Amino acid sequence: MAAKIKTVLLVEDNHDDIFYSKRIINNTGWAEQIDVCHDGSTALDYLLNRGEYAMESNIRPSPDLILLDLSLPRMNGWDFLAAYAALPASYRRHTVVVILTASLDPNDEARALTTGVVNRYIIKPLKELDFKRLMSEAFPSRFS
Repeated sequence: MAAKIKTVLLVEDNHDDIFYSKRIINNTGWAEQIDVCHDGSTALDYLLNRGEYAMESNIRPSPDLILLDLSLPRMNGWDFLAAYAALPASYRRHTVVVILTASLDPNDEARALTTGVVNRYIIKPLKELDFKRLMSEAFPSRFS
């Protein structure tokens, strides 16, 4: 059995996509937990341990994998990526960021991959084969 990653952060506002993505991830058994944020602003709060995610301890979440939709309310995926890229490297160093979107626009894919923080671009819905391939490429020592 392959080792698990600790946390997947799914940044998605569509309840059907959340349900389906969580099901695919859970079916592999490769993640201990899946946290969900419904927009980019909330995802930043999660990562920075502020707002509704503020804790008394100084331990901030450090997801192994972020699955990010581009079309989100309040703060869309593009704005999240800009804010995320501006965070200190210590907030980003061990996290794999994957765009999980319905956008088939090749310009979106090219733009995402040139941000310097996006590792992959996957078209929704998440498929088990795509998730397994992602995990083996992003975490080769655990899922090869």
